[in-house]
Amino acid sequence: MPYVSQLMGRPIADLDGEVIGSLSEILAHKVGEVSHPKIVAIEAKKGSHTLMIPIADVAVLIGPAVALHKRKAHIVPYNPDEDDL
Repeated sequence: MPYVSQLMGRPIADLDGEVIGSLSEILAHKVGEVSHPKIVAIEAKKGSHTLMIPIADVAVLIGPAVALHKRKAHIVPYNPDEDDL
């Protein structure tokens, strides 16, 4: 299992293989008394543009690239919650 720091900067590609940015953030949310927070979203950054992608849209997080199972046009951006880490 890689460290989060090892995932940062990896390309994020949509269903068609279009690179929509690189992984710049991983958002997690603490759930009850569970010791590990649950990943809820990732942030793709390309230039000055960012896109918060719900983790449900991610097909593969740990790999040479982050693969999505949706096209960029069909992603509904994740809205961070004040309790997100």
